[in-house]
Amino acid sequence: TKSRDALENVLRCLKPAADDVLPLLNMLENRGDFGKCRVAFRWAADRGLLSVPHHNHFIEMLGRAKRLEEALFEPQRMRAVGLSPTTATYTSLIRACMACGTLEQAVRVFDDARADAEAPLDVPIFNAMVRACGDAGRWQWAVARYKEMQERGLRPDAATYDALIDACARGGRWHKAAAKFEEMKQRGVELTLATYTAMVNACARGNQWERAAAVMQEMRDKGMLPTEEMCTSLLQGCARNGLWEKALRIFQDMKAAAGIYKVNALAYISVIEALARGDRVEDAIEMLAEMKQAGIRVDGMTYTLLIEAYQKAGDSDKAMAMFQEMQESGSRSNVWMYNSLLLACHHVGDYKTAELLFDEMQVKGFVPDTTSYNTVLNSLWKAKQVDRARQVYNAAVKAKAFQHVEPRQGHLDLHMHSAGAAAVAILVW
Repeated sequence: TKSRDALENVLRCLKPAADDVLPLLNMLENRGDFGKCRVAFRWAADRGLLSVPHHNHFIEMLGRAKRLEEALFEPQRMRAVGLSPTTATYTSLIRACMACGTLEQAVRVFDDARADAEAPLDVPIFNAMVRACGDAGRWQWAVARYKEMQERGLRPDAATYDALIDACARGGRWHKAAAKFEEMKQRGVELTLATYTAMVNACARGNQWERAAAVMQEMRDKGMLPTEEMCTSLLQGCARNGLWEKALRIFQDMKAAAGIYKVNALAYISVIEALARGDRVEDAIEMLAEMKQAGIRVDGMTYTLLIEAYQKAGDSDKAMAMFQEMQESGSRSNVWMYNSLLLACHHVGDYKTAELLFDEMQVKGFVPDTTSYNTVLNSLWKAKQVDRARQVYNAAVKAKAFQHVEPRQGHLDLHMHSAGAAAVAILVW
């Protein structure tokens, strides 16, 4: 139908029954036509076709449509037609509040529910409040509601724990999430996919990657398949922490289930990073070749990881070869890549190449940072290139690359723990 009036005419002709109302509302909402959704709902309400569950459903639809004031007024409309709001109505109102991002209003609704003797609090309304508190980053409030429901003699179910673990995860309290996870097992509450997902996220936020990997393995042992998002998140965490064996195992599992998981660029980059950080450079190179063979474009950051790995291994020739390959591929370079190349040149005493790279990065529009200046100054100092070193030092001062450097004698800090050590040496020299 092209207009709301036309919709009303159709409704008059078809005379839908009560069972037809919810499918009709869902269809109109899915089409993004909330105006007609409201017309259909009010038409049915005026004819007495609706029950409390219909109103509850509509309240949540109003929340998704960001019409919170109208949602909060719905209980009064219900009473006007002789329907009393139930606990489920208050639960729907809390969900509508959170769909609009207002925890304060959700708390007020919950307080109203507490005061309504005709609507005794139940597990679903507490679950909604625990979820609301967690979504708003108030994990302490979520724990408080969890304790309150138990004080009222209500037994937490899987949804309660899922919401509570997620709340603790969002609040960076992975140890509390782990405690609730174990409590679920002790109480015999069924662990669902949502439970495991929340626990993995909690471990990830707490940088507990080995524990996260163990949780995922427990999922597999129970016949549950981790989600693609979960696998990728864990891959990234293992990569940042150099846990290459775990990263490789997760990656291989994803490949083995190619019909379920999409092994994308992020997955390849993560496992390459894990191998590079774990000093498995040649394995990382093999993974790079596999990535190309899969038709996935290699970006500049992937090349940077490999160049850095070669630099740490003291192989400046392979670092430069990788840089050349990156340039030929058309990938963009970056400051970190040049810094790794400068360090590689410094370690083998190749100050001339270091100078060329230092000039090239500026020609390409990259602004040298403290590491860039410090590395090239170290190379020049080592080669006794005093005049050129002074030129670079003056440029660094002009660029304010060295801040709070105290002139002192002593060895150069070649590992960059103290910015400007070479610059100070030039001055003392």
